[in-house]
Amino acid sequence: MHYKIGEKVVFLKEPGGGIIRNIKGNIIYVEDETGFDRPFTVEELGKVHGSNYVVSEEHIEQHKTVDIVKPKEEKRSKLLTKHPDFWEIDLHFDEIVDEFGSKLRLSKEQALAKQLAVFKKLYYDARDKKMRKLIVIHGFGKGILRDELQIFLKGQDGVDFFDAPYVEYGHGAIQVEIKYRY
Repeated sequence: MHYKIGEKVVFLKEPGGGIIRNIKGNIIYVEDETGFDRPFTVEELGKVHGSNYVVSEEHIEQHKTVDIVKPKEEKRSKLLTKHPDFWEIDLHFDEIVDEFGSKLRLSKEQALAKQLAVFKKLYYDARDKKMRKLIVIHGFGKGILRDELQIFLKGQDGVDFFDAPYVEYGHGAIQVEIKYRY
């Protein structure tokens, strides 16, 4: 399959898609919904038909060996990933869905309020479960969500926070360490 710079594509092995920004050899660099350029091979991408990131049935037949998840089945949110010694909370708005698994359509102010509400709920859940470490992925944008998270965390007892490891999260995450008094 041939691709061109500027063409919309869907990711075949994960939810979402983006726009092709560069092609170097057999590596295609796609700008995803968060604005990051990510490398993919031809086998990991599908052409977009229409305005939605939906894989055509014809494309599915051509790539039977590729593990494809259709958009209706990809409602599982990656909002919270529980590791044995820490929780990873992804506050990218794409990960926050309503109780029916549908993406929300909100203004920027409403979206920020929803992201903060989700974080606070998970933060208090983590405290109830005596978690000592949280990685909060806020993304790399204008810094509004990051600032709001820091304001909230400064008001909490026994909490230290700082940039999460750059190698794993880039500039878009905060590491929160919670200390408990026993």
